[in-house]
Amino acid sequence: MGAVRQLQEMEKHFWMAKVTGDDFLYEVEAIITPHKIKAYTCECWAEGRRLMCPHIAAALLKIRQFLDQKAAARQAQVENRQPESLARISVQNILEMASMDEIAGFIQAYSRRDRDFALALKTWFTNKFTGMDNPYRFLLDAALPRHPGSRALRDPEIRRLRKTLDDLQLQLATAVAGANAQTLFLLVVAILEKITPLALHLDEPRRSTLLAYCQTALQQLLQMPDAHLSPELREKRWHFVFEFLTQPQHPLELESTLIGFLSRTAAEEAPFSAIRTLFDHTPYPAPPAVLSLFLTALAQREMPEAVVRVLRDYSERPAQIKEAIAALSQQQCWMAVMLAGEYFLDQNLFNTGQRREIEDLIMDAADKTADKTRQMTYLRLRYRQYGQTDTFARLKSLAGPEWPVEQRRLLIELQLAGDAAKLAPFLAAENQLDDLTHLLMERRDLALLRQYEDLLCRERKPFVFDFYFNILSDYLADHFGKPASGHVRATLSGLLHKGQSELAREIIGALIARFPDRHTLPEELAEIFPKTNKQQAFHPIAANHES
Repeated sequence: MGAVRQLQEMEKHFWMAKVTGDDFLYEVEAIITPHKIKAYTCECWAEGRRLMCPHIAAALLKIRQFLDQKAAARQAQVENRQPESLARISVQNILEMASMDEIAGFIQAYSRRDRDFALALKTWFTNKFTGMDNPYRFLLDAALPRHPGSRALRDPEIRRLRKTLDDLQLQLATAVAGANAQTLFLLVVAILEKITPLALHLDEPRRSTLLAYCQTALQQLLQMPDAHLSPELREKRWHFVFEFLTQPQHPLELESTLIGFLSRTAAEEAPFSAIRTLFDHTPYPAPPAVLSLFLTALAQREMPEAVVRVLRDYSERPAQIKEAIAALSQQQCWMAVMLAGEYFLDQNLFNTGQRREIEDLIMDAADKTADKTRQMTYLRLRYRQYGQTDTFARLKSLAGPEWPVEQRRLLIELQLAGDAAKLAPFLAAENQLDDLTHLLMERRDLALLRQYEDLLCRERKPFVFDFYFNILSDYLADHFGKPASGHVRATLSGLLHKGQSELAREIIGALIARFPDRHTLPEELAEIFPKTNKQQAFHPIAANHES
């Protein structure tokens, strides 16, 4: 009767129309898939009504009429197509012209001939198997090599497996976008259960390639918001991760992610009780994963002192203590890192390398928590140990207005230690030249002087002259002949390389005057200068000698 107007498909399968009835214009909405009328509603409905009204029936008939006309037009277009247009055969052309039975027959036949195609087909439609516990497990069984324990997998097997995993990654992304938590969980469980045992038996780079798929899947599962999970699925996710971590063999590459997820739930009593029970029932010494999980759970519950107490039982295993503190640092348990690190540093358990790693972890934790006192303490310690200029600069910058006090404290510590190699750069950086020259005269170490020669030649050239003259005079007093003169020449040549030729001339003249009976000395020292300047360089030396 023409009562249906403004029929529109607002979204795929979602239709809207205006229908005239009883002198009113009613708005009708319907959701229709190719096989089912899923939902409908009309403005004429009174409260509590569920059955279809004539307005909805009219709209549905109009939709069917529209779809039939559209299908007929499409078929007519195919039939009327000019023969030359078939010169370009496309997949779309084939699908439009072939019947469903013909397409199904082709798929069955081709699947028997091409294993890759059959596997892709299974992967694409695995989610249709709703009656199975986890159909993705069976899918991966079909994709996995027949000899998973071998390190010598053939390239076609690896390619086929990676193609399947790529397709599953697409399904993971679809499940995440649609907040389909159940499908996401089944996919991740299947990937982790089937792929990680295979990856553990492979050499690089195949191991890393397969574990990358596992890491991506695991992250997507753990990042799914709790609001998208039913209470039952949240519990299933937690127990799966817990059991996966506690397996005798699990990939170390996934360990930090697993521990981080489980420990973040430790504020709740039930998860913490399960973690504590696991640790209590694990024979000593606990595997690193179990120990780290329990320590991180304690730290998350703000019990860093308990972390120290647990680790005391491992005092005869300093390497395991160091790894446990590093794991705490990975989980950003800064207070536990600082307390445990400082306690066991005081126990002198570690070798030099381990000690430095622990100090680095404590310094990083102090940086992250802006603990200035600890930062200053460990920067002073690090400078006293290694004398690095960047450590000194950082310490000075951090001290700010408090630097004069910090400077005196560090100077006293360095003087008490008596380590000139650390004290000298400190004095040079602070331009305390009187103390620096006094230290150099005490040490009489020419190699130490050379580190600050540029500074002292600018500011204290007479000191440099006296230092070289006294050192070399003492040497010549005990050594004779051409070898002794050669040693003096080699020592002074460094001054020329630094552009201090005049200073070198003065020292040479003074040495020749001091040792006039050394006939090889003038000739040997003249060799310091280039050949073109050798004669010119020799005259002032001789003049000094004659005077």
